[in-house]
Amino acid sequence: MLAMLVEKAIKYGWIVVIVVMVWKIVFPDSDEVRTDFVGFISTLGLWIAMNIVMIFGEAYLFLPYLLHGYYKHKYSEEYRNKEGKTQLEWYGEKYFNKHIKGTAMEEV
Repeated sequence: MLAMLVEKAIKYGWIVVIVVMVWKIVFPDSDEVRTDFVGFISTLGLWIAMNIVMIFGEAYLFLPYLLHGYYKHKYSEEYRNKEGKTQLEWYGEKYFNKHIKGTAMEEV
């Protein structure tokens, strides 16, 4: 029982640490919360900074995958030839029969 409790504390303890860190950043001194104009501006500035960090973080994580998907869709025939696959293997039977078979895109 104790081993399971220690395992859970090790596995999920970082969540508690992050919550306490964020709490200390948002409310640096919990005895005295600033409710004046300076407190409002500092809270607003923190909120804007967190939004900027989130936007850059998402761009850093997702942009490479979005670019890869965009170019793989835009230049699909070049990627298909580069990987050495046939049109049927690349597009799948259902898509090939519906959109490519019998058109100018079909390779003989």
